[in-house]
Amino acid sequence: MRFLHINTKDIAGGAARATYRLHQALVAAGHESRILCAVKQLPSDDSSSLFRGRYGWLVNCLMGKISMDMGLGWAAYPSHQAVRSSHWIHEWADVIVLANLHGWFFPLDLLPKITAHIPTIWRLHDMWAGTGFCTYAYDCERQQTGCGKCPHRAEYPSMTIDWTARMWHRKQSIYANLDPRTTLSTPSVWLRDVMQASPLTQHIACEAFPNGIPLQTFRPSDRPAARNTYGFSEKDRVIMFSYASKDDAFRKGDDMLVPVLEGLPPQISKDTVLLLVGDQPKRAAHLPVRSLATGYLDSEEILVGCYNAADVFLNLSRADNLPNCLVEAAACGLPAVTINSGGCGETVLNGKSGFATDTVSATSDALCYILSNPVVRNGFAKEARDFACQHFSDTGYAHHIANLATDLTSESRH
Repeated sequence: MRFLHINTKDIAGGAARATYRLHQALVAAGHESRILCAVKQLPSDDSSSLFRGRYGWLVNCLMGKISMDMGLGWAAYPSHQAVRSSHWIHEWADVIVLANLHGWFFPLDLLPKITAHIPTIWRLHDMWAGTGFCTYAYDCERQQTGCGKCPHRAEYPSMTIDWTARMWHRKQSIYANLDPRTTLSTPSVWLRDVMQASPLTQHIACEAFPNGIPLQTFRPSDRPAARNTYGFSEKDRVIMFSYASKDDAFRKGDDMLVPVLEGLPPQISKDTVLLLVGDQPKRAAHLPVRSLATGYLDSEEILVGCYNAADVFLNLSRADNLPNCLVEAAACGLPAVTINSGGCGETVLNGKSGFATDTVSATSDALCYILSNPVVRNGFAKEARDFACQHFSDTGYAHHIANLATDLTSESRH
Protein backbone atom coordinates (compact mmCIF):
# COMPACT_ATOMS: atom_id res chain seq x y z
CA MET A 1 0.00 0.00 0.00
CA ARG A 2 1.22 3.52 -0.81
CA PHE A 3 0.96 6.08 2.01
CA LEU A 4 1.29 9.82 1.47
CA HIS A 5 1.87 11.92 4.60
CA ILE A 6 1.12 15.65 4.43
CA ASN A 7 2.67 17.93 7.05
CA THR A 8 4.15 21.42 7.35
CA LYS A 9 7.72 20.07 7.55
CA ASP A 10 9.32 16.69 6.93
CA ILE A 11 11.64 16.38 9.95
CA ALA A 12 11.87 19.47 12.23
CA GLY A 13 9.33 19.74 15.03
CA GLY A 14 7.33 17.26 17.07
CA ALA A 15 4.64 16.50 14.49
CA ALA A 16 7.20 16.22 11.71
CA ARG A 17 9.37 13.84 13.69
CA ALA A 18 6.36 11.68 14.59
CA THR A 19 5.33 11.67 10.91
CA TYR A 20 8.81 10.72 9.75
CA ARG A 21 9.00 7.86 12.24
CA LEU A 22 5.65 6.54 11.02
CA HIS A 23 6.91 6.83 7.45
CA GLN A 24 10.02 4.80 8.31
CA ALA A 25 8.02 2.15 10.18
CA LEU A 26 5.60 1.72 7.27
CA VAL A 27 8.52 1.28 4.86
CA ALA A 28 10.07 -1.29 7.22
CA ALA A 29 6.72 -3.11 7.21
CA GLY A 30 6.84 -3.45 3.42
CA HIS A 31 4.70 -0.49 2.35
CA GLU A 32 5.58 2.44 0.11
CA SER A 33 5.56 5.80 1.84
CA ARG A 34 6.35 9.46 1.07
CA ILE A 35 6.06 12.80 2.83
CA LEU A 36 4.59 15.84 1.06
CA CYS A 37 5.34 19.07 2.92
CA ALA A 38 5.72 22.82 2.66
CA VAL A 39 9.31 22.89 3.95
CA LYS A 40 11.59 20.09 2.77
CA GLN A 41 14.63 19.65 4.99
CA LEU A 42 15.53 16.00 4.51
CA PRO A 43 18.33 15.47 1.98
CA SER A 44 16.82 12.13 0.97
CA ASP A 45 14.06 11.36 -1.54
CA ASP A 46 11.69 10.39 1.30
CA SER A 47 9.95 13.76 1.00
CA SER A 48 8.88 16.34 -1.56
CA SER A 49 7.79 19.96 -1.24
CA LEU A 50 4.46 21.16 -2.58
CA PHE A 51 6.22 24.23 -3.92
CA ARG A 52 8.81 24.90 -6.58
CA GLY A 53 12.10 26.59 -5.89
CA ARG A 54 14.07 27.03 -2.71
CA TYR A 55 11.77 29.70 -1.30
CA GLY A 56 8.47 28.74 -2.92
CA TRP A 57 7.14 27.62 0.46
CA LEU A 58 8.05 30.96 2.06
CA VAL A 59 6.18 33.01 -0.54
CA ASN A 60 3.12 30.79 -0.18
CA CYS A 61 3.16 30.89 3.63
CA LEU A 62 3.53 34.68 3.70
CA MET A 63 0.62 35.09 1.31
CA GLY A 64 -1.34 32.52 3.28
CA LYS A 65 -0.75 34.47 6.49
CA ILE A 66 -1.93 37.68 4.80
CA SER A 67 -5.00 35.85 3.49
CA MET A 68 -5.87 34.65 6.97
CA ASP A 69 -5.26 38.07 8.55
CA MET A 70 -7.61 39.63 5.98
CA GLY A 71 -10.36 37.16 6.87
CA LEU A 72 -10.22 35.48 3.45
CA GLY A 73 -9.26 32.15 4.98
CA TRP A 74 -8.02 29.32 2.82
CA ALA A 75 -9.80 30.45 -0.33
CA ALA A 76 -6.97 32.86 -1.18
CA TYR A 77 -4.09 30.45 -0.48
CA PRO A 78 -1.70 30.30 -3.48
CA SER A 79 -1.23 26.57 -2.80
CA HIS A 80 -4.59 25.64 -4.36
CA GLN A 81 -3.00 24.96 -7.73
CA ALA A 82 -0.11 23.00 -6.20
CA VAL A 83 -2.52 20.71 -4.33
CA ARG A 84 -4.89 20.30 -7.29
CA SER A 85 -2.06 19.30 -9.61
CA SER A 86 -0.01 17.17 -7.20
CA HIS A 87 0.95 13.86 -8.75
CA TRP A 88 1.56 12.41 -5.31
CA ILE A 89 -1.98 13.19 -4.09
CA HIS A 90 -4.03 12.41 -7.17
CA GLU A 91 -2.11 9.61 -8.89
CA TRP A 92 0.38 7.96 -6.59
CA ALA A 93 -1.16 7.51 -3.15
CA ASP A 94 -3.52 4.75 -2.03
CA VAL A 95 -4.10 6.44 1.33
CA ILE A 96 -3.41 9.94 2.60
CA VAL A 97 -2.29 10.48 6.19
CA LEU A 98 -2.70 14.15 7.06
CA ALA A 99 -0.75 15.63 9.96
CA ASN A 100 -0.44 19.36 10.80
CA LEU A 101 -2.30 21.43 8.20
CA HIS A 102 -1.78 24.80 9.91
CA GLY A 103 1.17 27.01 9.10
CA TRP A 104 -0.51 28.87 6.21
CA PHE A 105 0.43 26.30 3.57
CA PHE A 106 -2.51 23.92 3.01
CA PRO A 107 -5.91 25.00 1.57
CA LEU A 108 -8.32 23.31 3.94
CA ASP A 109 -11.27 23.96 1.63
CA LEU A 110 -9.91 21.31 -0.78
CA LEU A 111 -10.29 18.56 1.80
CA PRO A 112 -13.78 17.45 0.66
CA LYS A 113 -12.50 16.85 -2.89
CA ILE A 114 -9.42 15.04 -1.63
CA THR A 115 -11.32 12.77 0.75
CA ALA A 116 -13.84 11.94 -1.99
CA HIS A 117 -10.97 10.91 -4.23
CA ILE A 118 -8.84 8.94 -1.79
CA PRO A 119 -9.26 7.38 1.68
CA THR A 120 -7.93 9.83 4.26
CA ILE A 121 -6.68 9.50 7.84
CA TRP A 122 -6.11 12.78 9.67
CA ARG A 123 -3.51 12.18 12.35
CA LEU A 124 -4.00 15.07 14.77
CA HIS A 125 -1.10 16.44 16.82
CA ASP A 126 -2.98 19.28 18.55
CA MET A 127 -6.46 20.81 18.90
CA TRP A 128 -6.41 22.94 15.72
CA ALA A 129 -8.88 20.80 13.76
CA GLY A 130 -11.50 21.28 16.48
CA THR A 131 -11.11 25.04 17.07
CA GLY A 132 -11.54 28.21 15.05
CA PHE A 133 -7.79 28.68 14.79
CA CYS A 134 -5.74 27.95 17.92
CA THR A 135 -3.68 24.81 18.40
CA TYR A 136 -4.38 24.67 22.14
CA ALA A 137 -7.35 26.29 23.86
CA TYR A 138 -6.05 25.94 27.44
CA ASP A 139 -9.09 26.67 29.63
CA CYS A 140 -11.00 28.53 26.90
CA GLU A 141 -14.22 26.82 25.77
CA ARG A 142 -15.22 29.20 22.98
CA GLN A 143 -14.69 26.43 20.41
CA GLN A 144 -17.85 24.84 21.80
CA THR A 145 -19.96 27.81 20.70
CA GLY A 146 -18.26 29.12 17.55
CA CYS A 147 -15.08 30.88 18.79
CA GLY A 148 -14.59 34.64 18.45
CA LYS A 149 -12.87 37.02 20.89
CA CYS A 150 -9.97 34.57 20.98
CA PRO A 151 -7.69 34.98 24.02
CA HIS A 152 -4.85 33.08 22.33
CA ARG A 153 -4.72 34.48 18.78
CA ALA A 154 -1.22 35.90 19.36
CA GLU A 155 0.13 32.35 19.73
CA TYR A 156 1.13 30.26 16.74
CA PRO A 157 -0.54 30.14 14.29
CA SER A 158 -1.07 33.81 15.05
CA MET A 159 -3.88 35.93 13.65
CA THR A 160 -3.53 39.73 13.61
CA ILE A 161 -7.27 40.43 13.44
CA ASP A 162 -9.70 38.12 15.21
CA TRP A 163 -11.39 36.14 12.45
CA THR A 164 -11.64 33.00 14.59
CA ALA A 165 -15.46 32.91 14.53
CA ARG A 166 -15.44 33.16 10.73
CA MET A 167 -12.83 30.41 10.45
CA TRP A 168 -14.82 28.24 12.87
CA HIS A 169 -17.88 28.43 10.65
CA ARG A 170 -15.81 27.83 7.51
CA LYS A 171 -14.35 24.71 9.08
CA GLN A 172 -17.86 23.58 9.98
CA SER A 173 -18.90 23.93 6.34
CA ILE A 174 -15.80 22.12 5.08
CA TYR A 175 -16.10 19.23 7.53
CA ALA A 176 -19.79 18.76 6.70
CA ASN A 177 -18.73 17.84 3.17
CA LEU A 178 -15.92 15.39 4.00
CA ASP A 179 -16.28 11.88 2.67
CA PRO A 180 -17.86 9.77 5.45
CA ARG A 181 -14.91 7.38 5.33
CA THR A 182 -12.59 10.12 6.61
CA THR A 183 -11.16 9.16 9.99
CA LEU A 184 -9.44 11.16 12.69
CA SER A 185 -6.64 9.52 14.64
CA THR A 186 -5.08 10.95 17.80
CA PRO A 187 -1.96 9.99 19.79
CA SER A 188 -3.72 10.51 23.11
CA VAL A 189 -7.06 9.58 24.63
CA TRP A 190 -7.26 13.17 25.85
CA LEU A 191 -7.19 14.57 22.31
CA ARG A 192 -9.67 11.96 21.08
CA ASP A 193 -12.08 13.09 23.78
CA VAL A 194 -11.53 16.74 22.79
CA MET A 195 -12.35 15.97 19.15
CA GLN A 196 -15.42 13.98 20.09
CA ALA A 197 -16.64 16.88 22.24
CA SER A 198 -16.05 19.59 19.62
CA PRO A 199 -19.13 20.56 17.58
CA LEU A 200 -16.80 20.82 14.57
CA THR A 201 -15.48 17.25 14.64
CA GLN A 202 -17.83 15.17 16.79
CA HIS A 203 -19.51 13.66 13.69
CA ILE A 204 -16.19 12.33 12.31
CA ALA A 205 -14.96 8.88 13.35
CA CYS A 206 -12.01 9.21 15.72
CA GLU A 207 -9.60 6.66 17.20
CA ALA A 208 -6.78 7.02 19.73
CA PHE A 209 -3.45 5.25 19.34
CA PRO A 210 -0.11 6.53 20.71
CA ASN A 211 2.81 7.59 18.54
CA GLY A 212 5.45 4.93 18.10
CA ILE A 213 9.21 5.35 18.23
CA PRO A 214 12.08 3.04 17.24
CA LEU A 215 12.61 1.13 20.48
CA GLN A 216 15.86 -0.35 19.17
CA THR A 217 17.26 3.20 19.03
CA PHE A 218 15.63 4.69 22.12
CA ARG A 219 16.64 2.20 24.80
CA PRO A 220 18.63 1.97 28.02
CA SER A 221 22.39 1.90 27.43
CA ASP A 222 25.60 2.04 29.46
CA ARG A 223 24.54 4.55 32.11
CA PRO A 224 27.98 5.22 33.68
CA ALA A 225 29.48 5.80 30.23
CA ALA A 226 26.66 8.19 29.31
CA ARG A 227 27.21 10.15 32.52
CA ASN A 228 30.97 10.26 31.97
CA THR A 229 30.36 11.85 28.57
CA TYR A 230 28.96 14.92 30.33
CA GLY A 231 31.28 14.82 33.34
CA PHE A 232 28.59 13.88 35.85
CA SER A 233 29.88 12.37 39.09
CA GLU A 234 28.28 9.48 40.92
CA LYS A 235 26.68 11.81 43.48
CA ASP A 236 25.25 14.23 40.89
CA ARG A 237 21.45 14.17 40.64
CA VAL A 238 20.68 14.94 37.01
CA ILE A 239 17.37 16.39 35.84
CA MET A 240 16.89 16.53 32.07
CA PHE A 241 14.73 19.32 30.70
CA SER A 242 13.97 20.30 27.11
CA TYR A 243 13.72 24.02 26.41
CA ALA A 244 11.03 24.99 23.93
CA SER A 245 11.35 27.49 21.11
CA LYS A 246 10.58 31.08 22.04
CA ASP A 247 7.11 30.84 20.47
CA ASP A 248 6.23 27.76 22.53
CA ALA A 249 7.92 28.77 25.80
CA PHE A 250 4.71 29.65 27.65
CA ARG A 251 2.79 26.57 26.49
CA LYS A 252 5.73 24.35 27.41
CA GLY A 253 5.89 25.89 30.89
CA ASP A 254 9.47 27.15 30.74
CA ASP A 255 8.56 29.88 33.22
CA MET A 256 7.75 27.24 35.86
CA LEU A 257 11.23 25.72 35.77
CA VAL A 258 12.83 28.07 38.31
CA PRO A 259 9.97 27.80 40.87
CA VAL A 260 10.07 23.99 40.60
CA LEU A 261 13.85 23.92 41.19
CA GLU A 262 13.58 26.40 44.05
CA GLY A 263 11.15 23.97 45.68
CA LEU A 264 13.85 21.31 46.04
CA PRO A 265 15.32 21.03 49.58
CA PRO A 266 18.92 22.25 49.95
CA GLN A 267 20.30 18.76 50.56
CA ILE A 268 18.99 17.75 47.12
CA SER A 269 19.59 20.93 45.13
CA LYS A 270 23.26 21.20 46.16
CA ASP A 271 24.03 18.07 44.13
CA THR A 272 21.48 18.68 41.37
CA VAL A 273 22.56 19.34 37.80
CA LEU A 274 20.09 20.44 35.12
CA LEU A 275 20.83 18.91 31.72
CA LEU A 276 19.27 21.34 29.26
CA VAL A 277 18.40 20.35 25.70
CA GLY A 278 17.13 22.99 23.31
CA ASP A 279 17.79 26.36 21.75
CA GLN A 280 17.59 28.78 24.70
CA PRO A 281 21.00 28.68 26.45
CA LYS A 282 20.73 32.25 27.84
CA ARG A 283 18.00 31.17 30.22
CA ALA A 284 20.42 28.86 32.02
CA ALA A 285 22.26 31.83 33.55
CA HIS A 286 19.54 32.45 36.14
CA LEU A 287 18.88 28.94 37.41
CA PRO A 288 19.14 28.02 41.12
CA VAL A 289 21.12 24.83 40.37
CA ARG A 290 24.12 23.95 38.26
CA SER A 291 23.30 23.43 34.60
CA LEU A 292 24.75 22.06 31.39
CA ALA A 293 23.23 23.16 28.08
CA THR A 294 23.65 21.01 24.97
CA GLY A 295 21.84 23.32 22.53
CA TYR A 296 19.52 21.90 19.90
CA LEU A 297 20.20 18.24 19.15
CA ASP A 298 19.41 16.80 15.73
CA SER A 299 21.27 13.55 16.44
CA GLU A 300 19.16 10.78 17.95
CA GLU A 301 22.32 9.05 19.15
CA ILE A 302 23.35 12.08 21.22
CA LEU A 303 19.77 12.54 22.45
CA VAL A 304 19.64 8.93 23.65
CA GLY A 305 22.92 9.52 25.47
CA CYS A 306 21.34 12.46 27.31
CA TYR A 307 18.34 10.37 28.39
CA ASN A 308 20.68 7.70 29.70
CA ALA A 309 22.87 10.20 31.55
CA ALA A 310 19.95 11.66 33.52
CA ASP A 311 18.16 10.49 36.66
CA VAL A 312 14.75 11.96 35.83
CA PHE A 313 13.05 13.81 32.98
CA LEU A 314 11.03 16.94 33.75
CA ASN A 315 8.13 18.16 31.59
CA LEU A 316 6.17 21.30 32.50
CA SER A 317 3.79 21.69 29.53
CA ARG A 318 0.62 23.65 30.28
CA ALA A 319 -0.97 22.12 27.18
CA ASP A 320 0.28 19.23 25.09
CA ASN A 321 -0.84 16.14 23.25
CA LEU A 322 1.61 13.26 23.67
CA PRO A 323 5.09 14.85 23.73
CA ASN A 324 7.81 12.94 21.89
CA CYS A 325 10.26 13.73 24.69
CA LEU A 326 8.18 11.88 27.30
CA VAL A 327 7.78 8.85 25.05
CA GLU A 328 11.50 8.84 24.26
CA ALA A 329 12.43 9.18 27.92
CA ALA A 330 10.24 6.22 28.85
CA ALA A 331 11.78 4.10 26.09
CA CYS A 332 15.25 4.90 27.45
CA GLY A 333 14.19 3.83 30.93
CA LEU A 334 14.22 7.36 32.30
CA PRO A 335 11.58 8.13 34.98
CA ALA A 336 9.59 11.28 34.27
CA VAL A 337 7.80 13.93 36.26
CA THR A 338 5.25 15.78 34.16
CA ILE A 339 2.51 18.30 34.70
CA ASN A 340 -0.72 16.39 34.15
CA SER A 341 -1.91 18.43 31.16
CA GLY A 342 -3.49 17.14 27.97
CA GLY A 343 -2.13 13.70 27.14
CA CYS A 344 1.11 14.06 29.13
CA GLY A 345 -0.14 11.84 31.97
CA GLU A 346 -0.70 9.02 29.49
CA THR A 347 3.07 8.58 29.12
CA VAL A 348 3.70 7.54 32.72
CA LEU A 349 2.38 4.99 35.18
CA ASN A 350 1.70 7.41 38.00
CA GLY A 351 3.66 6.36 41.08
CA LYS A 352 5.34 3.47 39.23
CA SER A 353 7.34 4.87 36.29
CA GLY A 354 7.06 8.54 37.16
CA PHE A 355 4.55 11.11 38.34
CA ALA A 356 1.84 13.24 36.73
CA THR A 357 1.43 16.28 38.99
CA ASP A 358 -0.97 19.21 39.22
CA THR A 359 1.02 21.93 41.00
CA VAL A 360 4.52 23.37 41.15
CA SER A 361 5.02 22.19 44.73
CA ALA A 362 3.85 18.66 43.90
CA THR A 363 6.28 18.63 40.98
CA SER A 364 9.18 19.61 43.25
CA ASP A 365 8.14 16.90 45.74
CA ALA A 366 8.00 14.25 43.01
CA LEU A 367 11.46 15.19 41.74
CA CYS A 368 12.82 15.06 45.28
CA TYR A 369 11.32 11.61 45.86
CA ILE A 370 12.98 10.13 42.77
CA LEU A 371 16.31 11.94 43.18
CA SER A 372 16.71 10.99 46.84
CA ASN A 373 15.86 7.30 46.42
CA PRO A 374 18.17 5.37 44.05
CA VAL A 375 16.27 2.11 44.59
CA VAL A 376 12.99 3.81 43.72
CA ARG A 377 14.62 5.46 40.72
CA ASN A 378 15.87 2.11 39.39
CA GLY A 379 12.46 0.52 39.85
CA PHE A 380 10.78 3.39 38.05
CA ALA A 381 13.32 3.06 35.23
CA LYS A 382 12.41 -0.58 34.60
CA GLU A 383 8.69 0.19 34.70
CA ALA A 384 9.20 3.07 32.24
CA ARG A 385 10.97 0.87 29.71
CA ASP A 386 8.41 -1.92 30.05
CA PHE A 387 5.56 0.58 29.63
CA ALA A 388 7.18 2.02 26.50
CA CYS A 389 7.67 -1.42 24.96
CA GLN A 390 4.00 -2.21 25.55
CA HIS A 391 2.58 1.07 24.25
CA PHE A 392 5.02 3.04 22.09
CA SER A 393 6.41 0.59 19.52
CA ASP A 394 6.81 2.07 16.04
CA THR A 395 6.03 -1.37 14.62
CA GLY A 396 2.73 -1.51 16.49
CA TYR A 397 1.90 2.05 15.44
CA ALA A 398 2.56 1.30 11.77
CA HIS A 399 0.47 -1.87 12.04
CA HIS A 400 -2.43 0.14 13.48
CA ILE A 401 -2.31 2.76 10.70
CA ALA A 402 -1.97 0.08 8.03
CA ASN A 403 -4.99 -1.81 9.39
CA LEU A 404 -7.00 1.39 9.53
CA ALA A 405 -6.01 2.17 5.94
CA THR A 406 -6.96 -1.33 4.82
CA ASP A 407 -10.40 -0.89 6.33
CA LEU A 408 -10.86 2.47 4.60
CA THR A 409 -9.72 1.24 1.19
CA SER A 410 -12.00 -1.81 1.52
CA GLU A 411 -14.92 0.54 2.17
CA SER A 412 -14.02 2.56 -0.92
CA ARG A 413 -14.30 -0.51 -3.13
CA HIS A 414 -17.84 -1.27 -1.98
